[in-house]
Amino acid sequence: MLGHVHPDADGLGTLLALGEALQARGWSVVAGGPHPAPGALGFLPGVGRYRVLETLEGAFDVAVLTDCPNPDRTEGLIDAAKRAAAVVVNIDHHPDNRRYGGVNWIDVDAAATGEMVYRLLTALGAPLTPSIATNLFTAIHTDTGSFRYSNVTPETFRIAAVLTAAGARPDVVSS
Repeated sequence: MLGHVHPDADGLGTLLALGEALQARGWSVVAGGPHPAPGALGFLPGVGRYRVLETLEGAFDVAVLTDCPNPDRTEGLIDAAKRAAAVVVNIDHHPDNRRYGGVNWIDVDAAATGEMVYRLLTALGAPLTPSIATNLFTAIHTDTGSFRYSNVTPETFRIAAVLTAAGARPDVVSS
């Protein structure tokens, strides 16, 4: 699970949520990026597992990048991922995404990558734990400007409601 430079809530929240879901299914997950998680996102469940990576050591089955339209924003980690992983998966909602992965799932209609990862996890039947819900709610909350931006749709609110029912706490995310 690779993050981009200066990780934000959509990138970090989606990596942590997807990573937790994969670990629950028995995968071994490494999560990190070129810069540390910002202190303001220290409340995100699992953030302590996110680490600074200068390079990738060993072989990986899959490398996943979320909310990263430009591979240059990984400070070379994408090149290391292409050497170390059999498959690179690029999950993003930005229209300027450069489609650098072996698998590119780009949905420019999604308000946040958090919406996309929510849809993926529910399609896979992954349980929405309170920590997954909090990470995804935070991703969506921030990328929609607290649900004020024009990218917000009725689906955005439906997803936020499900995540809240699953244990996300808007009062903690909005603090």
